[in-house]
Amino acid sequence: MKEETIAVQNLKCEGCVRSVAQVLGAFPEISDVRVDLEESTVHIDTEADDQRTKYEDTLARAGYPPVGRDNTFSTKAKSYVSCAIGKVSK
Repeated sequence: MKEETIAVQNLKCEGCVRSVAQVLGAFPEISDVRVDLEESTVHIDTEADDQRTKYEDTLARAGYPPVGRDNTFSTKAKSYVSCAIGKVSK
């Protein structure tokens, strides 16, 4: 088991937390996703090696790019959509 920790941008609320957990939870090699809203970090328990870029790309497409990547208007807009979806999908 390997743990990856990714610092991300645009985490605002529990809706965002649920959205992040949902998009990463779709990967069969991921056994657990924990999101720290205060620290803006995502902790991933995975069986796979060298998949960090794949996880970072998935987060960026959902509107939560890793710290250091561009955070454009369209990326921020995606995060608001993901946030709203996370709020209604409990």
